[in-house]
Amino acid sequence: MKDLAESVGLKIPEFEPRTNKPEGGPDLYEIMERACDYYREQLKAAPRAIEYLKGRGLTGKIAARFGIGYAPDGWQNLESVFPSYADKSLKEAGLVIDPEGGGRRYDRFRDRIMFPILNQRASVIAFGGRVLGDGEPKYLNSPETPLFEKGRELYGLAQARSAIRAAGRAIVVEGYMDVVALAATCRSFCGRPTKSCSASTGTRPGARPLGTRSRRACPISRTTRPCDFSFFLPSTIRTASCGRKAGKPSRKGSAIRGRSRSSFWKS
Repeated sequence: MKDLAESVGLKIPEFEPRTNKPEGGPDLYEIMERACDYYREQLKAAPRAIEYLKGRGLTGKIAARFGIGYAPDGWQNLESVFPSYADKSLKEAGLVIDPEGGGRRYDRFRDRIMFPILNQRASVIAFGGRVLGDGEPKYLNSPETPLFEKGRELYGLAQARSAIRAAGRAIVVEGYMDVVALAATCRSFCGRPTKSCSASTGTRPGARPLGTRSRRACPISRTTRPCDFSFFLPSTIRTASCGRKAGKPSRKGSAIRGRSRSSFWKS
């Protein structure tokens, strides 16, 4: 938007996030960091979650780079993490849910692989949770909060910024796991495009958001920067699987499936 505005001589106001610290209350960034640390520690003791990540081609090094964690099954696990589980700031941060009509507060994320969403300053502002097994919804995201406005954030940008700048290109993919899996096999991935290749699983739910992003990028590409949108994958192929099937990364991906849980964190 900024590039487009400048191309026609306009200046847009700088975005100022809503306050993250209620008057006299705790810092929401600190709350999110504490939750993130808890989820990361829980992953180390969750063999089922580790086996899932290994099966998707991830190593412990990649999991640590993205701060991936695990929210245990159970309704009030965060009660042991914060001094007051009843604190309204936990709800403001999107970590808990208060049932309509009363009832006990409970954790928003349960039995899920946790993907921290970072802002441009690399602070945790939200989470995406991928269910283990066949539960629904498959992915559960944080609600919009004083820290998090979904339309303004791009998952993986904080980790990829330097690589995108160095390579002058980016690969934009659909989901959290796609970003992380491709990070294990590509040097630059997922970002605001200079030259961009958009990949989807080929399903309608996957193609639709990528189509929207492509259309949003086109006005900019016509006026300032080239932006190429190349392909959509067949519905039978996972985006995250493509990197593992090509060359050396494929052999590495196969090797980690046979490792022990402890060696996962040393890879």
